[in-house]
Amino acid sequence: ATGQYDFRGLSELTLGVDLHLEQTFTDNWKARLAFQGSHDFIFALDSSDGATDEYRDDFEYQFILREGWLAGHLADVSVKFGSQIMTWGSSDTLRVVDVVNPLDLRRPGLVDIAELRLPVFMTRLDGRFSPGFTWTAAIGHESKVDWLPAWGSDFYPFGLIKLPEDKPDTSLENQEFFARIGYSGHQWDLSLHLAKHFANMARPAFDASRPNVPILQHDRIFTAGMAATTVWKDWLYKAELAYHSGLGSPDNPRLRAFAGCCPR
Repeated sequence: ATGQYDFRGLSELTLGVDLHLEQTFTDNWKARLAFQGSHDFIFALDSSDGATDEYRDDFEYQFILREGWLAGHLADVSVKFGSQIMTWGSSDTLRVVDVVNPLDLRRPGLVDIAELRLPVFMTRLDGRFSPGFTWTAAIGHESKVDWLPAWGSDFYPFGLIKLPEDKPDTSLENQEFFARIGYSGHQWDLSLHLAKHFANMARPAFDASRPNVPILQHDRIFTAGMAATTVWKDWLYKAELAYHSGLGSPDNPRLRAFAGCCPR
């Protein structure tokens, strides 16, 4: 339409750079930094008439801290502090118990899976309490949520309507908590998960002051779930089950499940 950005033809011409720095201080302690930067030249080569400020801010110049943490051992406990990605569950793509790291959904299906998860600033502790059993506890200090398509981009799902998003603030009250107990042995990997966190994916909600315009909201929810992986002959089987409470209201629980298999 007249006045809208024209996404037909060539719509992206990006040059990017990745920088990884890692330093080992002692046998027990090390640090890592990973940066990613890019510039989309399409805004200079193509007519930018109709491009929204939100779309430009997202893609013309990007600078992302992928990792920035310090890790080591205190007695028998592993400690990791900083911006990090914590894989939570057995599924690689379908997220059931994996509720820790939000996703980059600005260009759905076009983001490499290695860059899909976004880091969260957190403190993580890992340890063992008997042969085959491990535990993990983490506190998320940063209230980060999914990156949704920017208003005016070719993947924005609401057309010309600009919906406001109510993102949780990073504060002491909004700390997120995660706990896991895992077992590995006899061709089985089993884990139990608990989390008190904000929903990474926003949902449309209505404010009493603006009854006709929805707002994108992130609920504070409780998640309890389990994940299992086993091997039988030449096949790898995975399953996850999770109970979510607090989606929309405390009386609106949801049960989600995933099961799948693939050749080893």
